[in-house]
Amino acid sequence: MRLFVHREEHANPEAIEADGSSTVGDLIGRAGLQNGGDADVTAWLEDADEPLDRGATLDEAGLVDGARLHVARRKKIEVSVRYAGETKTRDFRPNVHVQRVFKWAVGESGFDLPATERAKHTLAVCGAETEADRYAHVGSLASGGRVCFDLAPKARYQG
Repeated sequence: MRLFVHREEHANPEAIEADGSSTVGDLIGRAGLQNGGDADVTAWLEDADEPLDRGATLDEAGLVDGARLHVARRKKIEVSVRYAGETKTRDFRPNVHVQRVFKWAVGESGFDLPATERAKHTLAVCGAETEADRYAHVGSLASGGRVCFDLAPKARYQG
């Protein structure tokens, strides 16, 4: 099966061919984040609440062709969002999409923007010239276990 593996501090996933009888631990090793038995490294199915069992086979873990995973040393990423001179911070799992961070940032627990304003805004990595890919994993964008986003008007990045 072909799996798409996202890693810490790597914006683009790597396609890895694997057999269903390989273990999650084998996959972690192939992703290059483990030197033997580094038990701190975990693999997460995209947007899952818990990491996969390292001893489970890929078949036992329920992985299918085309599955997307995130392999990381950290189980939480500190995410900060800046807007209108204020910063809000919350921890997210490394396999969470930027789109989910956006929903939090514009929602009640974040900056509580009205629906009409939500549609006019986007997230960009702090200091970046373009919008963040809404399907990127926050762990892929993080450095040192942290990532910062600006909640900015979409018009800023268009044309």
